[in-house]
Amino acid sequence: MSNGTVFRLSDDERRRIEELWVGHRVTDPEESEPSASEGRQQVLAHRRRERSRFLVKKKLSEFRRVHGSLHCEVCALPERGRYPEAVASSVFEVHHTSPLASAPTPRRTTLADLAVVCASCHRAIHATSQVEENMRALMEALK
Repeated sequence: MSNGTVFRLSDDERRRIEELWVGHRVTDPEESEPSASEGRQQVLAHRRRERSRFLVKKKLSEFRRVHGSLHCEVCALPERGRYPEAVASSVFEVHHTSPLASAPTPRRTTLADLAVVCASCHRAIHATSQVEENMRALMEALK
């Protein structure tokens, strides 16, 4: 598919073609505040590794039973104190310590294969494809 044109375009024509191409308004460089149209619904198809919601609930429940409440196993963020009680537990996620993406076939996962982490640490762990190294580095840095 061609990605250019042999025709000279004015700035307005170029901007309009970009808007049609990307599906939203492109900010004019002279505008004082950047803006873009967002929220268009899209239908996407992609592969996703299956994960057990049952194990997630069990891990959080078992962790709370053993420790009295949730806390991040990386940065020690406590469940109580920082966030309102109604949303505090939603800050915690369950991370596979051995990434499912590296498994060539489905495998059996136990509670010992999972860690309770806050959303911020979970995002940092998955910031690059080096997931296990990222987790080790975070654990070391946040001791």
